[in-house]
Amino acid sequence: MSSALHELRARGSRRSSTASRLAAIGFALTLAVSAGIGLQAVLLHRQLNETWQGSMARAESLIAAQQLAYRFEQKVASSRAYLLTGEPRFLAETEVDRAAFLQVLARLSSAATLTEERAVLTALGQHELAHEAVLTSLQRNDARLPPSDLRRLFLEELKPIRDALDRDLDEFNRYQHEQMAEAQEAASATAAHGAKLAIGTSVAAIVVGSLLAGLFTRMVRRAQSREELARAEAVGAQLLADARAHELEHRARIFAILEAVPAGVFVLAADGQPYYANARARALLGSSEAPDVCAANLTLRYRAYVIGTNEVYPSDRAPIVRALHGEHTSVSDMEIDRDGHRTALQVEARPVLSPDGRVEFAVAAFVDVEALRRQALEDPLTRLSNRAALDEAFERVRSVCVRSAQPLTVAMLDLDRFKSVNDRHGHAVGDEVLARVADILRSSVRSSDVLGRWGGEELALLLPVTGVAGAEHLLEKLLETVCRVRFIGRDGEAFHVSFSAGVAEVRPSDGSLADAMRGADAALYAAKADGRACVRRHMHQSLLPTLAVG
Repeated sequence: MSSALHELRARGSRRSSTASRLAAIGFALTLAVSAGIGLQAVLLHRQLNETWQGSMARAESLIAAQQLAYRFEQKVASSRAYLLTGEPRFLAETEVDRAAFLQVLARLSSAATLTEERAVLTALGQHELAHEAVLTSLQRNDARLPPSDLRRLFLEELKPIRDALDRDLDEFNRYQHEQMAEAQEAASATAAHGAKLAIGTSVAAIVVGSLLAGLFTRMVRRAQSREELARAEAVGAQLLADARAHELEHRARIFAILEAVPAGVFVLAADGQPYYANARARALLGSSEAPDVCAANLTLRYRAYVIGTNEVYPSDRAPIVRALHGEHTSVSDMEIDRDGHRTALQVEARPVLSPDGRVEFAVAAFVDVEALRRQALEDPLTRLSNRAALDEAFERVRSVCVRSAQPLTVAMLDLDRFKSVNDRHGHAVGDEVLARVADILRSSVRSSDVLGRWGGEELALLLPVTGVAGAEHLLEKLLETVCRVRFIGRDGEAFHVSFSAGVAEVRPSDGSLADAMRGADAALYAAKADGRACVRRHMHQSLLPTLAVG
């Protein structure tokens, strides 16, 4: 009985010992699993953190690359505006954009880890130096080339630089996207490993895995949010860059148009400071940047006077100053003193308003009244009197001849076969021929004679105190002079020209120059019919009986 009881106690003791060992082993396994899970969690967290940091670094590099492109485009727009307008502030903006470009490039270079990245960044720096060299070269030619040629040269020389820079930026962005893709693959692999670990362990592993999954999700979302923010910032920066470039391009086009305007254009900003003056304004005023100039002393600084006096033109009456107060005015009683020479001006000014009705600029346009009068009476190609000036001169010289009882003769000249000159050598050569013939005739006639362009290749000549015979003799000598002149046409071909002419004496019944020129025109047709290169006179019917008796 006792032995059986002892055996039962021994079995119970062994079972208790086995249970204790199993409990200890289970506890140890739990500790080991928990420790393993903890270690895996630490490693997973580290890998995720490294992945996140790498992705953010690549995202920052992509943003910086966008900034590089933005700064380069800003510099291109500012430098183009400077070359077209010559305004110093555009040159200052070019320097600011260049400094920002180099700063971003230096930051990218210091953070670059791949040899390919460093090579691309070095090439980007060389492209910027090439653009700077183009700008410096064109600045030297600024005074010798018109804005249209500067713009063409700038675009031609800039295109290969911009193409190379775009290629290198695309290459740099490709590197960054590849690195981001590798980081995302590493993150996916790490997450998959954590998921397998959670499935193969106890509830503790599931809890730890859930915590890690939550942490991973938050980190991925944080990275995605930052990437979206970076993309939004890049898009915003690009929109700002596009708007700024469009503004500069638009402003440069306006300034280029104003440079071609034959009138002076002067602009004051809302604070009364000079903002812009085109080439014609600078020629008339002497400078668009007189020292300490403002709206209050504008007329004093630019030596504007009340016409015909030594009284400084009151600034508060100047149209451009009144435009600062929203008025649209014009005056014709102002003159500018340039090196002791007075130039009368016709001035008109008006305000430029913002969308909310505020005056942003005051713009004045002004013209040289005497130059305007000359232009109204002068043929632009030959610089001879035009039809209006000939009519005016005819009335003047006829009244003189009538008072002095002296004859007045008119002549009509027409270049022979001028159409064939245009057809064979081009209209540019034809214009040159007409202008040179006009110069020859102008230098050969008397100061009292009046030479003008009647129309096309026809010229008119008024000869006061000269009869038909004297006019015919003069025209024959002029014809000999013109025939000796040698012209060079297309492909270096030399040629000569001649003219036919008809002369007629003005009758008292001729009420206008057109009436007087009818006789000369009839004689011109007779000269053409007689073989050209000759002079013929027209005899009025009222004079024929007298001549026949004589």
